[in-house]
Amino acid sequence: MKNFKYLGLALFFFFNKMNAQSIISLDDCYRWQSENHPLIAQISAINKSEKWQVQQVSRQNWPQATLNGQASWQSDVSHIPNLPFPGLVIESPSKDQYKLNLDIAQNIYDGGMIKASKKTVQQSIALETKQVEANLYAIKEQLCRAYFGGLLAQEQVQILKYSLADLNLKKDKVEKLVKEGVAIASQALVLDANIIEIQQQIDDAEIKKKNALLFIESVTGKTLADDAKLINPLGLPQYDKTINRPETQLLSLDMANQENIYQLNISKNYPKVALFGQVGYGRPGLNFLSNQFDPYAIVGMRLNWNLAGMYLGSFKRERTIKDLKLEKIKALSTSVNNAYMVRADQEKNDAERMKKVIESDNELIRIRTQLVKIAETQFQQGIINSNDYTIESNALLKAQILRAVHDIQYQQSLAIYKLIIGQ
Repeated sequence: MKNFKYLGLALFFFFNKMNAQSIISLDDCYRWQSENHPLIAQISAINKSEKWQVQQVSRQNWPQATLNGQASWQSDVSHIPNLPFPGLVIESPSKDQYKLNLDIAQNIYDGGMIKASKKTVQQSIALETKQVEANLYAIKEQLCRAYFGGLLAQEQVQILKYSLADLNLKKDKVEKLVKEGVAIASQALVLDANIIEIQQQIDDAEIKKKNALLFIESVTGKTLADDAKLINPLGLPQYDKTINRPETQLLSLDMANQENIYQLNISKNYPKVALFGQVGYGRPGLNFLSNQFDPYAIVGMRLNWNLAGMYLGSFKRERTIKDLKLEKIKALSTSVNNAYMVRADQEKNDAERMKKVIESDNELIRIRTQLVKIAETQFQQGIINSNDYTIESNALLKAQILRAVHDIQYQQSLAIYKLIIGQ
């Protein structure tokens, strides 16, 4: 039984490993985040609530039916004094009275209130959805930076391992020479120390990549392989002066929403027309002189118009409130756009600067590579010792790592630029 348990665990980890992503691009991470991040569930819930809220508003156009019942006793009732005619007696109504009636009203014209209410609900839902998208977009920038951080660590590991392999080969040769009495033991120790330092750098870079992968997993909902390979993204952005981020779209939606709110508020001051009907049964019915239980019915048309808005300046007040809010939103929109344009220009300038630095890095690596080849020949000939060789080797390693750093910084600046302007 225990063997089956261990076999089950082994199979679980095997298939989990098989399902883990091994080759990852930045676009993959963006797509996974947009599909799997927990905030996506909020958007789904918001969209479902829109359907019900709009339906609730639309039902205000349906006939409204109300069932009313009343039983009462009153201290006095209307009555007619006895008339001076023999045999003519008019009975007074009872002081206890009963009514049961059904009132039905059908809206004909409401001044556009229901239409404005629908638009306001839809616009509010759009604003709420766009706010969630803005929150996701902010996480997207964090995801981008984490991806490039992991990519940089990955490149450093590759370069350092290549250098480590070279030093191990040199160490084997030196140890052989030490045994033959041609070289002194301290030369091997110099290489040993350098190998340990490079291994420490490899371990540090691997931890950084692992942390980056953990963050990517947390925001994409994907399981990533421990040795997952991150791909350096290619493709230049289209430099643009237009910002099209969810935050700026949110402000545009807010401006449209203020117009909807204005239309809803002023519609409350327009006349309302409705048909109404009432059917009932009670004592008395419509004939208040009758002391019998009778059915009755009333139909008609009702006009309701609150005129206070005309002489209290409601229209002007609502328009002023709307204009002030729009002015505030426009000022905020300009400020936000300017801030993002400054950031975009900074990233663009950084990318152009890195592009020039990479050109000089390539030239520096070419020179350092030649110097290492010369030092290797001299080392084999015994002209220089291992310390002299490691100086040149480390100089080349540093140049290669710097080029990798600058290349990834260049790609990161381009990717961040695209995110800032909303491409």
